[in-house]
Amino acid sequence: MGILGQASHLVVSDCFMCANCLTLDEILLSSDKTVAIIDGSGVLADPNGIDRAELVRLAKLRVPVGNFNTSKLSKDGYLVKVEDQDVKLPCKYAYLFT
Repeated sequence: MGILGQASHLVVSDCFMCANCLTLDEILLSSDKTVAIIDGSGVLADPNGIDRAELVRLAKLRVPVGNFNTSKLSKDGYLVKVEDQDVKLPCKYAYLFT
């Protein structure tokens, strides 16, 4: 069990384009609440759950998370692409590092 007692899902892939990646098939078959995906294009995370319809769209197109429509994220979600620089990420424990 994951966040708020719901089944949560974290997907990690080491292939950049994921053309034949099992990760995409896993997204298509899963009904879990996916909270983060890491692939060669970046990191996509949303503690409220990543929009399932947008994930399915990407999976069917066989494109990496860098193509995710960020308007589909909640206010707590984020996408950080590998080419992004100087990105400040949310951290509920930030006070520990100041």
